Amino acid sequence: EDSFSNCKFLTKIAISTSVTSIGNSAFYSCTSLSSIDISNNIISIGDYAFESCTSLTKVNIGNSVSTIGEYAFYNCVSLTSIDVDTSNPSYSSLDGVLYNKDKTLLIQYPIGNSRTSYSIPPSVTVIGESAFSHCTSLTSINIPDSVTEIDDFAFSHCTSLTTISIPNSVENIGDNTFYSCTSLTSINIPSSVIFIGKAAFSHCTSLTSIEIPGSVAKISDNTFYSCTSLTSINMSDNITSIGNSAFYNCSSLTSITISDFVTYIGEKAFGGCQSLSSIVIGNSVASISEYMFYDCTSLTAISIPNSVTYIGEGAFSHCISLTSINIPDSVIEIDDFAFESCITLTCVSYKGTKEITNIGKEYLDFQV
Repeated sequence: EDSFSNCKFLTKIAISTSVTSIGNSAFYSCTSLSSIDISNNIISIGDYAFESCTSLTKVNIGNSVSTIGEYAFYNCVSLTSIDVDTSNPSYSSLDGVLYNKDKTLLIQYPIGNSRTSYSIPPSVTVIGESAFSHCTSLTSINIPDSVTEIDDFAFSHCTSLTTISIPNSVENIGDNTFYSCTSLTSINIPSSVIFIGKAAFSHCTSLTSIEIPGSVAKISDNTFYSCTSLTSINMSDNITSIGNSAFYNCSSLTSITISDFVTYIGEKAFGGCQSLSSIVIGNSVASISEYMFYDCTSLTAISIPNSVTYIGEGAFSHCISLTSINIPDSVIEIDDFAFESCITLTCVSYKGTKEITNIGKEYLDFQV
């Protein structure tokens, strides 16, 4: 492992026939290495083996390689082609793209290829982890209806990708799948999708609207984190949970309606949504989590449903346009800094008969 890691001036290497394995990170960040032939005696290529070999343009894989580790060619930004010996029983290639033998798994698209569009073959059922990550030349990708799963980071940092259509066959969208696809303006999520992973669309700064189908029950943590152009989102009544920071820093989002079927909203879920002026919270939410509406500077009023028993730390802190709030008699605890720096808040109304068992420190910037 790490045998030639960070050998910045290594331009070429001949691998002896006695060598059968290339270890983890063996050539990590050999930034001058331009090509390599992985001969027929090599059986395995370790994790991160050629990661960040930024001058590597072409890789030839022999017929004996049976294992290629995770992120073996990650961040090889000049790589235009990965070619596999046709007699290899475990792997194959087509147009310079690496697949498993029967081409049901797309493993690695060469990051440095200059193509602007690519059609995935109809044999593919799984798009592998980081398969297209950092492919900055691609503006469109055609996904066939044979695909059922899109793994973590599959299209992350595809900064030129403007649109993509997900077929009705896809059931799972992995964590960070479209992370930082900064040119993506729209995406269609079909009703076949039952799971959307954490940060799946995080930092998609050009995404303006999205509709989540009724087949999805949960919005995971950070799903739309910092989607700064997102103005509207349509959530079905089947959503029961909204994760931590799910819409954090969606600074163009103006309104949102949360149905009565949602029972949980995570901390910071709408923090930093500075254009959010209207929100309706359904009657099944039990708590206003920590910093849920932190820095929602356009929020002028909010109705807290009778299902809420707890208002978390900093829940409405820095909501500088909030003028009044009605706290229902179901609330028994208000945590620290709940209304900190709400500089225009002049009226907090609580008409309940129950005793509030705990009021946190500095929960208000004025005395009631």
